[in-house]
Amino acid sequence: MTDTLKGKEATPEQLPVVAEPVHLPTNIEPMMEMEKAVDLFENIQKFCLEKLVEGKEGTGDYSVIPGTGKKPSLLQSGAEKLAIWFGLISEFENKRDIIDTPDGQIISIDSTCRLRSLKTGNVVAIFGANCNTGENKYVNNYEWIPQWEMPDGIDKSGLETKTVPTKSGGSFKKYKVEKPLNPWDKYNTVLKMAEKRSFVGATKIATGTSGMFTQDLEDMSSNGHRKQQPKQTSSKQKPQDKAKPTGGSLTSKQAEVLNKLAKDCLDAGQFTQAEYDTYVKGIPKMTSDKAGEEIQAMQNLINGEN
Repeated sequence: MTDTLKGKEATPEQLPVVAEPVHLPTNIEPMMEMEKAVDLFENIQKFCLEKLVEGKEGTGDYSVIPGTGKKPSLLQSGAEKLAIWFGLISEFENKRDIIDTPDGQIISIDSTCRLRSLKTGNVVAIFGANCNTGENKYVNNYEWIPQWEMPDGIDKSGLETKTVPTKSGGSFKKYKVEKPLNPWDKYNTVLKMAEKRSFVGATKIATGTSGMFTQDLEDMSSNGHRKQQPKQTSSKQKPQDKAKPTGGSLTSKQAEVLNKLAKDCLDAGQFTQAEYDTYVKGIPKMTSDKAGEEIQAMQNLINGEN
């Protein structure tokens, strides 16, 4: 053999030694008794059903995302609660790629999340996810320009418009105009989204909850709530004629935040003027719980998040 080592002919003693491959045993043993495992999974299920909040269209701790079927999806806030309960800390390793395309550059972020147990220090789950500026929700880039700022030579007849009210009681028109896409404007957004996707995926693996949020449970109804048995009333108890509204009363702070978010949605083109007027009129009728869900939903809408 004439292999070389540092420019000299290598002797048999100097050649690298290739270790025998290590084979794992063909049989594996469970880490806990079956009864303990059953109790653990039942407690996890109970925690998710009783402590996680179901939302609508991407709000709350879990919800059905439009366009993804009827199965509930675990969201970031729900994953955070599970991680706290299990004592898990997240570590992220991100890789950024710049991809040149005929339509311009795309920024792609690959994020790997490692969940480590605070109790043992061991890594209990690893999950990788990607987000990039080539995704549909990041490609279209528009801005609303007031009529007096519209550049000369632009045909306004085919542009979408909205009417913006003024404090004096008047109004003015804004035009929706496409502007050149700068992918770096979306960098922080796609970075945050890639980390969120990897964190949620790792949490489902670590806590064994992937099945809960990808298939129906026998004790969950189609909307994700535990099926409740009707309560039996004794002969001495009289059923109430009307159910009392639940959720608490709307606070003045919630009303203030909702009005501000509605105005932000109007200015950002997420609401038409008619939608804005209808929404604002309905704010005083909301309960505190409903207002909390609406605040989260509108913030997600403005931020362009799922």
